[in-house]
Amino acid sequence: MAIPISMVPLHEQLKLSIRERVFCRGIPEGGRLPTVRELAEELGVNKNTVLRVYKELEAEGLLELRRGRGAYVRRLPAGGEAAGPTLKEALTRALRLARASGATEAEVRDMIEDCLGSVYRQDIRIAFVECHPHDAEAMASAMQKRLGLRVEPVVLDHFLAGPEEYFERFDLLVTTFFHYGEVKEAAKPGQARQIVGVDHSVSVDGLKSLSSIPKGSKVGLVCKNERTLDRLQKLVGIYCQEPVHAHLVSEEQKVRELFETCDFVITHTEIVQGLARPGGWHCQVITLEFQVTEQSIQYLHKRVADLASARQPSPGRAVHAEEGSAGGKAIHGVLPRRTTDVQGLPTRNG
Repeated sequence: MAIPISMVPLHEQLKLSIRERVFCRGIPEGGRLPTVRELAEELGVNKNTVLRVYKELEAEGLLELRRGRGAYVRRLPAGGEAAGPTLKEALTRALRLARASGATEAEVRDMIEDCLGSVYRQDIRIAFVECHPHDAEAMASAMQKRLGLRVEPVVLDHFLAGPEEYFERFDLLVTTFFHYGEVKEAAKPGQARQIVGVDHSVSVDGLKSLSSIPKGSKVGLVCKNERTLDRLQKLVGIYCQEPVHAHLVSEEQKVRELFETCDFVITHTEIVQGLARPGGWHCQVITLEFQVTEQSIQYLHKRVADLASARQPSPGRAVHAEEGSAGGKAIHGVLPRRTTDVQGLPTRNG
């Protein structure tokens, strides 16, 4: 959900933009901003608006105003100590704006994750390895939404056919603990630290379907391999009190008999697609979807944050201005005007 920029007061847009560039060292300490008149003419805004912003930032200790010469960035304490309260204030205002615009807390969390990913973690490459192509796509997509980063799905068989390529291409290889051993065995010395194991479970909708199976029903279970079959047979037994008739998908004749004689058959989306027949089946098919647990998502957040922190410049090292900013002379996309976007706020070296 996009928050309309028009809802943000003009002077707040300008003030937040100047803060951002100062704290990111886009405008260096001692760097000169335009005079009130210059900036007002450049952006097509009232001089009083610019003057108000400059005076508020001067009161906060960020700028120093010199009559007739413009505004200058004051020296910041080492480690950006002055940035703490100011940044917190800016974030609080942004959150209040989001709430006023009608955004839900979940939508705001997604927006924050997208922003964190684009600012701090954009160069971190992640793959999710899973045996079923459908599960690999679905679970990678869900993780991508939660992390705010691109997560590429990888089928386990493809990974095992050439693991070295994936260890070179990706910073983190995420897989479920169900396949963790297989992925780890493919790692060379020193590569195991790139592997992240996560826990997964049947989705809430899937568990609800299992618990809704009526008593007296004949229930079948079809899986691709023995390990999955054994695990799901135990899980189904918890939520469904009826005996479960279980077979591997490779047992084609027995599987077809299950679909023809059972009231319910529990299986995987890909298996159903492979066994599709005109007119459908007599039974009701329950396809189980899997999801990474919340605890594992939080652990992934920590791993990604740790990796991003390790790549950040040291506190005493200046961060270079964005490409195309002429050595720190522009704040890009800082101040949308009433109807058009102003692409940059110029500074003057002085």
